[in-house]
Amino acid sequence: MPSLVSTAESLVTVRKNSLGSDYIAFQADEATVLTLSKSNLDHFFQRVILDPVRGLIMLMSPSRAHEVLSGRLDTVVEEMADELNMASTPMRSTRWRSPGEPENTGVEADCCFYLGENATTYLQAEAQGDAAADAYALAHPPDLVVEVGVTHVDKKKQDYYRRIGVPEHWQVNYDSNASAPPVTVTFMALQPNEDPRPLSVSAILPDMQPADVGEAVEALRDPRFNTLKKRREAIREIIRSRLNVLNAVVAPAP
Repeated sequence: MPSLVSTAESLVTVRKNSLGSDYIAFQADEATVLTLSKSNLDHFFQRVILDPVRGLIMLMSPSRAHEVLSGRLDTVVEEMADELNMASTPMRSTRWRSPGEPENTGVEADCCFYLGENATTYLQAEAQGDAAADAYALAHPPDLVVEVGVTHVDKKKQDYYRRIGVPEHWQVNYDSNASAPPVTVTFMALQPNEDPRPLSVSAILPDMQPADVGEAVEALRDPRFNTLKKRREAIREIIRSRLNVLNAVVAPAP
């Protein structure tokens, strides 16, 4: 019969992801998850997942590389939305849960956004005070979540996003030792009761493709773009290039 120690070790995953972030992930019964939700885990870990439905607990301390890449993605998505004349509100690492789930449970994204009408409506709620903003966020999942440094555990986060109604999820990874381009990006459509489906073009940010995000993130590593104005213009050039290509394809022949 295995010892309690060996059994616990077999249930707990402790490792670093591809960006050097430390994480601990393990399964537990619903009562244990709910007990932990009453603790102050978020004081010790910057990313916390407490999912009583699936019995998932994940605690993560992001690395420098992880946080830098997340910040750059905030800029990329906001500039894409702005160039497309779309309202946007970044929600950073807000914890998301369904209205019926206990307080302090849920999933924290690396980056997440309200886009279009939801961005505008959220700001209207926020203008009414924190209580109204919190109520809106509880009732409305983000339009887009972005995860960086993808691991097999993140697939469970993707399942959670799908379950609470997030329509689109971007997976972004960076590997400086890769022989191919170091930034890899995958867009996934999430629909209730359906498996995640890869997207060649974003359904949330029209015409934007995974390659555009990868190119923009890589451009932001260039030391020439050392001011916010320069970074924004670099991203906009990439977006305009994509839109010009698409316009040339659909333009009628003379």
